Amino acid sequence: MPLSFLLNALVCTGIDFATGMIANQDYQLWDYRALPFNFMGQVVLQNSMVYSVAATLIVWVFYPLLDTALRRMPRGAANALALGLLGMYLFLAALYFFDPAALVGGW
Repeated sequence: MPLSFLLNALVCTGIDFATGMIANQDYQLWDYRALPFNFMGQVVLQNSMVYSVAATLIVWVFYPLLDTALRRMPRGAANALALGLLGMYLFLAALYFFDPAALVGGW
């Protein structure tokens, strides 16, 4: 499990850093330069630890539980669940496409 935590930390922090370097060049989305243990103002140790713990819990606890539940679920119910989630996603994507302010509180 320590190796899994380390890999999760590297992947999550790498994604956070890459996203920051691409989308946050002007520091308008987030700016961690004032916090201790930051790297280039894009990532900070506190957030990396939270991401790493969350990812490790997902891999070792939540995913096995979800896998077991889905394997026990009748195939038709699993397909209905998948279609329902897809439908909700498409609905929200359409709302955002037509009125982005509707989903972000009127920004």
